[in-house]
Amino acid sequence: MSSMNKALELYTLMAKRCENSQVAPNQARIYWEMIEFMKPFTTVEEAMVKIKNSRYYLAPSVAVVQDKIMAYLEVAKKNEMTELISVYEKKLQEIDNDNSSIYSSDYLVTAQNIKIRYVHTLEAFGAIYEAYCTLQCCVANDEVMINSSLRDMKEAFSKLDLPSSDFVALSKLERFRNLIFANDDEYSIFVQQAPKIVVDGFNHVSEVETLVEESTSAWQTINDVKSAILEAGSFNLSNVKQARVTVISPSDDTGLYSYIDQEVH
Repeated sequence: MSSMNKALELYTLMAKRCENSQVAPNQARIYWEMIEFMKPFTTVEEAMVKIKNSRYYLAPSVAVVQDKIMAYLEVAKKNEMTELISVYEKKLQEIDNDNSSIYSSDYLVTAQNIKIRYVHTLEAFGAIYEAYCTLQCCVANDEVMINSSLRDMKEAFSKLDLPSSDFVALSKLERFRNLIFANDDEYSIFVQQAPKIVVDGFNHVSEVETLVEESTSAWQTINDVKSAILEAGSFNLSNVKQARVTVISPSDDTGLYSYIDQEVH
């Protein structure tokens, strides 16, 4: 087999590999085109000279960048990341207009900054739920914890950004719903209450009233039997003793514990 045939076979294998990957359509197309471009030449050297003086000299590199951006674009579309979609589509258009623009990577910085904003929103949404759960578990008169959680929730609300700063709108997106480990009913209550808590604060008035009422009733019950409690304490005091002992662990797994300094008062 001649070196030219070997070169054509190599390019064919590369084209087929790119096709089979399903993520490199531009590279597959370029390699098939280059095979047709090279067929008229009898030697590899002649073909390389012609390629160097044609658009195919840069074409494989352009195709690699295009395929990479198209993969990014597909992910952005699946996640409905509108701002990222715009960045990637704009870059693909720039490359179509001027292949040398593949050497400019400014779009990656722009895309990364947008991704960071998305991540911050995801983190803030989770922080809102964390603060919400803390508030639900707070003791009614624990003002320190309540105020701290309220501050955390308000701060998290202020960090909502992309794809939206609207909490309710975000709650309807699957990737945000998946952040919250709650059943649908609990999640619905969370979505309804969280914005109200940020605006109106967290009101434990009814719970405080209940606690006061129960405490007052309990103390009244205790006061009613106070004399009986004191009498029982005095009667049993003589039966109460204190004991102290030091326990020494065995030196190996088969040994026994030993006890020293035993005292009873």
